[in-house]
Amino acid sequence: MICRLNFILLFFVLIPIVASAKKHLLTDKSSVSIMTCGKTSKYLYALFGHSAIRVKDPLQNLDIVYNYGTFDDSDPLFYVNFIRGKMLYYLSYTDYRSFIYSYQLDGQSVLEQTLNLSCQEKNMIYSILEKQVHSQNKYYYYDFIKNNCTTKLVDILLLVKGEEFSKALNTVNQQKRGTIRNLINNCLEKNSYPIFGINILLGKDADTLCTRGTALFLPDSLKGRLENTIVDGQKMVNRTEMLLPQQEDRLRTSSDFKTSTTLFLLSLSLFVLAIMLNLPLFCNNQWLSLLNLIIKQFICVVISIVGVALIYISFFSSIGLLKYNSNLLWCHPFYLLLVFNISRRSISWIFIVAILIFTLLNLNNDDLTMMVPVLTLILAFLFNYMVVKQKKLNMNLPN
Repeated sequence: MICRLNFILLFFVLIPIVASAKKHLLTDKSSVSIMTCGKTSKYLYALFGHSAIRVKDPLQNLDIVYNYGTFDDSDPLFYVNFIRGKMLYYLSYTDYRSFIYSYQLDGQSVLEQTLNLSCQEKNMIYSILEKQVHSQNKYYYYDFIKNNCTTKLVDILLLVKGEEFSKALNTVNQQKRGTIRNLINNCLEKNSYPIFGINILLGKDADTLCTRGTALFLPDSLKGRLENTIVDGQKMVNRTEMLLPQQEDRLRTSSDFKTSTTLFLLSLSLFVLAIMLNLPLFCNNQWLSLLNLIIKQFICVVISIVGVALIYISFFSSIGLLKYNSNLLWCHPFYLLLVFNISRRSISWIFIVAILIFTLLNLNNDDLTMMVPVLTLILAFLFNYMVVKQKKLNMNLPN
């Protein structure tokens, strides 16, 4: 009697498990595709686009998009943790219609590449995604180059397709390699505001040549590689379809004008500011001298604060791309020595030499052009400081 009761209990326990297993097996009519979402200037985190993966099985009324780019957008320390490499992202899922609708609202394009996979490979991918999304393994520390929404998809494909896929992915689209900074700047070429700040944050490793694998951190790079990848004589992508065209929002349609205007106004304002800094050298107006002093101290404080932030990021961020930052040659907290007037004139020469060294080290970098107005301003400021210092010394000399 007890044995029969145990058998009945076991039967009712196993039925839902087996039914669940069958339910989660994809059929031959299923498909797995990579979704590449376009860039938008509406959000800083969307400047580089996005990648997601779609699993569809019409026989099971299944159509889900898995997204490794999910984060807590209410976190007030999001960008601080992001830079420190301590920002938790996680894998989430949503139905296809909701996914498409969210990108339609923002005017972003969505391109779908249906992958050429066997039914077994589709089920492997689906199993990996389902297992992760319902466990603590869905969380990961975001790294812009090594661990993001795109590289996570590459990892899954490498796991399922194996070594042949890895070789094919790394040999397709052979072309002249650029640096990580080049790739980032190409994505940001129409967005002058973030490109300046991002280039200040980037360290020495951003100027090394990308390996074939490293370049896959960008959604567009993965999209281009997959389109031309051939594994075992078969194309990796069965079908490519533009689900949503890119809609030009106001921010993007004016980006070309904004970029040229911003650079012009920045250069003009820095030129005027440089004149203001040095005008008191040629006249004895008390108010101009006071304005000169306030501007100089403000510049010193701002650069020093940014310098402290760069030092902290360079030493304590877990993101290797932000370490060993050559911008510390011109952007450092030692300008505070000038604010409190506790330095000698020779320290200005040290600052100037450091700026020249920075310029020589970055002659081949794309971002040097953007830095010229800022460096010009600092050089004008240091020149002003030295001349004023010398005038004070001359006034104190005995006749």
